[in-house]
Amino acid sequence: MKRFNITKNDVKPKKYETHIFNSEGKLTRILAGSEAHREFVPFKRIPDDLIRLIINTEDKRFYNHHGIDTKGLMRSIVKTITTLGKKPQGGSTITQQLIKNTVFPDWYSRNKFKDKLKRKVREIVLALKLERIISKDKILENYLNVIYFGNGCYGVQTASKLYLGKNVWELSLAECALLAGLPLSPGRFNPITRTSSAVQRQRFILRKAYIDRAITRNEYSNAINVDLYSTLIKQKRKAIRSPKCYSYFEDSLLSQVAGDLKNGLDITYDRAINKIYSGGLRIYSSEDSFLQRYCEKVFRDCDYIPEQRKRKGPQTAMILMDPDTGYVLASVGGRGTKKRSLIFNRSTDARRDYHHKSLERFFEITNHIPQNPNGISIIELCIAYSNYESREKTDAAYFYKKVLSYKGKVLLDPASEPHTKDRSENESLSYIFNAPLPPMMEFSYNNDIWVVGRAGSYVLGVWGGYDDNRILPLKEEYYSYPRKLWKEVSEYLNKKIIRKYKYE
Repeated sequence: MKRFNITKNDVKPKKYETHIFNSEGKLTRILAGSEAHREFVPFKRIPDDLIRLIINTEDKRFYNHHGIDTKGLMRSIVKTITTLGKKPQGGSTITQQLIKNTVFPDWYSRNKFKDKLKRKVREIVLALKLERIISKDKILENYLNVIYFGNGCYGVQTASKLYLGKNVWELSLAECALLAGLPLSPGRFNPITRTSSAVQRQRFILRKAYIDRAITRNEYSNAINVDLYSTLIKQKRKAIRSPKCYSYFEDSLLSQVAGDLKNGLDITYDRAINKIYSGGLRIYSSEDSFLQRYCEKVFRDCDYIPEQRKRKGPQTAMILMDPDTGYVLASVGGRGTKKRSLIFNRSTDARRDYHHKSLERFFEITNHIPQNPNGISIIELCIAYSNYESREKTDAAYFYKKVLSYKGKVLLDPASEPHTKDRSENESLSYIFNAPLPPMMEFSYNNDIWVVGRAGSYVLGVWGGYDDNRILPLKEEYYSYPRKLWKEVSEYLNKKIIRKYKYE
């Protein structure tokens, strides 16, 4: 942008949080990079009470000026000059604040008086120009979606959800007053760490609005008597809980989406990652959260896996997928409790030797060529089994059904990819050759145990072995634990699951 030019796009929010949904459409995770914890909300959905209070608090003459408030500006300039910028005076209009937060995002790091003065001149000129090209309502819309409300929240919607546990359009006048008081100093009036100060600020905003006749006496009386403190304490307990690390399924999901965005949009991997954490995507995963939680519970059970409490004990991994669609329902990439996000994931990343006669024969029968000559992971064994059993050729496993941009445009859709048509009338290989695979197949070697087969209408695979490729001890518990894990999950699917899973 040239020094004294401005466009509509220059003052729009640039980063948004990404939402991940499970197979039932339930929100399971919010991802937000730096300054991306923002969920856009259009002007028509922002309550009138909040708009009234924001204008009364930040810029009373907003609808009457053309970008700058002359009285406030002169007061600000005089104070800034007389103190050489050490005690800057307020006076910026909402339009100026919007420009400061979008066009000059690093304004707070410019400490020299000369730099501050130059920025102020540009800010004034650009404010006057901006008001000629977009409406007042649009300025307010951008402003309320841009400004910082503390605790990583940008925009009124994320702040409303964090502090009050509801959408911004559901807020009462009393709740709107809380948000209206935060932009001045989100740290000083932090509803989580300084709840009492936040409530005092809220009450001040209400009193000021009543004195300035922005709200009526009746509105003030009703709002001032609302017990907002209890609401904030309740939300505070939720907010201070330690964030749960990503599951193994989520690790694989993010890795796959990043790779597919890179290839599908022809961008770098770094840009794909940035898009995931700041692009406001809607990722509809194939995860069955109910089954994912159950499988994680089983793989934490010390009764199933030997040396469970030893740091270098034998490891394990599991994949549960739908053979007809290629969708993964659940995934576990290691034993025990997962404590960190984006760690080594044995269900997809482990590369184990498959050059054994029985495994090579299995890949011949299933008409599957391993993608990596250096080894396979359990997910590839499941893909091969699915390829043989399914009605259409299964070349890959997918952790997501669809990825949309924040505007709703489809970015990724595995279902739209054409299947390889090498089978007549979409028949499975098991039907063509009249030789279905056994419902459970086990491949046992000195350092790897593989178990794969049908679990209800799905394909389930489990691997066991040491990370460092050591030979497993010649004891029954070491050679049988992958089979025990497989049977436990398989029997649970056959006996306990009564609901039917459908995929679009």
